[in-house]
Amino acid sequence: MNMDLSEIITENEPLARHTYFRIGGPAKFFVQPRTEGELAAVLGTFAEEGEDIHILGGGTNLLISDDGIGGAVIRLGKEFAFCEFTEGSTRAVVGAGHTLASVVRQSVERGLAGLEGVIGVPGTFGGAAFMNAGGKHGNVGDVITSATVMGFDGTARRVERDEIEFSYRSSSIDGILLQAELEFERGDAEELSVRMKDVLQQKRDSQPLSAKSAGCAFKNPPGQSAGALIDQLGFKGVSVGGAQVSEKHANFIVNTGDATAAHVLELIDIIREKVKLEFDVDLDLEVRLWGFG
Repeated sequence: MNMDLSEIITENEPLARHTYFRIGGPAKFFVQPRTEGELAAVLGTFAEEGEDIHILGGGTNLLISDDGIGGAVIRLGKEFAFCEFTEGSTRAVVGAGHTLASVVRQSVERGLAGLEGVIGVPGTFGGAAFMNAGGKHGNVGDVITSATVMGFDGTARRVERDEIEFSYRSSSIDGILLQAELEFERGDAEELSVRMKDVLQQKRDSQPLSAKSAGCAFKNPPGQSAGALIDQLGFKGVSVGGAQVSEKHANFIVNTGDATAAHVLELIDIIREKVKLEFDVDLDLEVRLWGFG
């Protein structure tokens, strides 16, 4: 291992502390690059050593194996957590490590519309952009006009909006998102604030926002609601070990305190099998899985 990278690399780092689920074993290497140069050096080092590379954002929609994962887990350091609005314009540049919630609130305060509907979605902007986070009130990809992405060969390039495909809970962003340029619509700060607070209250009333979870477990099937299907089968409150289907929203699985990844996976399998049997619907996972082979 290159000695000049020793300050940013930790071995056998417990990943449970880095996910909203608070579940997961250790990473062989946990890396927090502070600059693009360090990130490129890290990618080169681990590529030479044949180590797998995983990119971690806020850990909000992620379930990690109890055994942990091999290779390197890279989380961009605080130097990538910036948000710069251009005064007098509708544009901003946001670093991948900045929190999505902060970008939303800052845009609303400036009377800029476009992201107020994604309030309540946790995690970093980079992770939210990569998976086009959002819902019925809007999606992160709606305001992105370009992005700077580093390939796993360590080369950074600017990608224009027409080169990026944003779809339901996914994007075509290939590589590590470093920053993105955003374009908002002009609006009234007070009206946007009211709408943002209304959306947040709706989510607080219907979702377990303060619980340890990975957000929605399943994607909505076309024209249907995964949560409604699961709810119809009486799954709210059903548990496997410390993993429980939320009493508030049936598409959330929460860690009641001592859940393992094995508990969550078993509950996921039970739900999918029952939904398939009763409704002939295949539920696709929205939560991402690491370390399960």
